[in-house]
Amino acid sequence: MSFLEDAIKRGNTLYSHQLQVIRMLDDIGDTHRNYLIMLPPQSGKSTIGDWLGRYVSKMLFTLPSMVSYNNSINFGVRLVKNWKQYDPIEKENHSTLRETKYLIVDDIIKNKEEAQSIQLQYNMREWFKTIPSKTRVVCLLSRWTKNDIGGWILNNAPGEWAILRIPAIKNGVSYCEELFSLERLQEIKQSLGSKDWEALYQQHPIE
Repeated sequence: MSFLEDAIKRGNTLYSHQLQVIRMLDDIGDTHRNYLIMLPPQSGKSTIGDWLGRYVSKMLFTLPSMVSYNNSINFGVRLVKNWKQYDPIEKENHSTLRETKYLIVDDIIKNKEEAQSIQLQYNMREWFKTIPSKTRVVCLLSRWTKNDIGGWILNNAPGEWAILRIPAIKNGVSYCEELFSLERLQEIKQSLGSKDWEALYQQHPIE
């Protein structure tokens, strides 16, 4: 069963941008590449991460339908959601990565302060360098700055990466009218200013 078929079977409501992501990930069990997926805030990144965690776990093993993934390792699948609760320097975390077949990194930059922290940027880059080449990585995030972890992956990360960038507005159309009307997105753009809008919502940092 494909990831798309699994998501539909569960009765999930699938928005158009989520379908784009799921279709991109549909071959995750048959490929050696990693995935960088850039989406606006509040677009359901964590929901996709949870669906994917359950799918690849079921693909590897027969599991109960409900499994907790948050910051834990479960039968070869690891989901990292909160960077502050996950110390990449600890030897224990490095050792568990060796057993991880699928690593789902879910929106680990939580605010502008974290995104602009030089030390945090360094820690994240160093941690990504420790990920074994055999581990398949799916990184779901919103962009913050040119030097955030998304920018590093685009320019420097080892291995083969498939890239999906979904801007909030493209060709004058909202990426998901059910979640954000074009009018609402224009209001957000006005309140944020061009720099934060281009990074967070258009996935194209300009600084």
